[in-house]
Parts: sequence; structure tokens; C-alpha cells
Amino acid sequence: MNRKDTLFKSEITKPGDFVFDDRVVRVFPDMINRSVPGYSLIVPMIGLLARRYAQKNTVLYDLGCSLGAVSLAMRAAVRKPGVEIMAVDSSAEMIRQLEDILADDKAIEAPDIRAARQDILDTRIENASVVVLNFTLQFLLPGRRLELLNRIANGLKP
Repeated sequence: MNRKDTLFKSEITKPGDFVFDDRVVRVFPDMINRSVPGYSLIVPMIGLLARRYAQKNTVLYDLGCSLGAVSLAMRAAVRKPGVEIMAVDSSAEMIRQLEDILADDKAIEAPDIRAARQDILDTRIENASVVVLNFTLQFLLPGRRLELLNRIANGLKP
């Protein structure tokens, strides 16, 4: 699945030219690692932060999860009873591929990851101890960002 990203060798001329479709899913690991400096360090660090702040019997949210790298990092790092990870993305192709990844993953004694195709603006945040927006907020219209951040704040445990 880790293919070299050559999708956008030519310049994108219209904002709608980029979508998280099956072409992007096939090359996403290469694409994200080349376009976000330090991405390979950021993901495991989020796992460590989740280990520090996750509370037992709560939900950890990965909003805009793409292929679930952060969800998997949190699952590898967090060992608290009753923790569940909710991986949310609006791209059907991303969620389909994440479900394939999860089906092949044989993690034992690790939190369950539930993948959901949904707009993060429609996601109910409840009983949360960790909510991650890893390079996601910039994809929302500026006028909708505070609304989402307020809903996250209201859904977080103390």
C-alpha cells in the first residue's frame, strides 16, 4: 500500500482539485510524510501524550483520522481499562482502508478502535479524555472552527 506519491507533480489550479479519494489513499503515507516535516515524530508523540492524559473508561477521539496513524499510536501507548478510540473521517476511501488495516491488526489487550465515516462537525464528543485534531483544523472553514473547539471542550472530562 505504501506507494510513491506523484499525484500532484503539476500545480493544483483549483481548490477542488484535491480530494481525499482512492488515488490519495493509495499514496497517503508517502504524501503526508513528504508534506509535513517531522510527521513521523509527531504521531508517536501524540501516542505518548494520550498515555499521559487518557483516563479509564473514556473515549479518545481522532478527528480527521485519515488512515488511522494517530489512532494506532494511541492504541499502542494507552493501557487504561475501558478506553475506546473513535477514529472519524469524512472520506469513505480513508475509512474503508482504515477498516482493512484494523482487520489485519492483531493487537492484544489494547483499546478497541471504532472507525466512522462522518463529518467531524457532526461528531458528538462525549466522555472524552483525549481529542486529537492532527493537521485537521485547517480543512474546516474558519467560521466553523470555534464551534468545533467549543463542542470538544464541552465533551471533555475534567
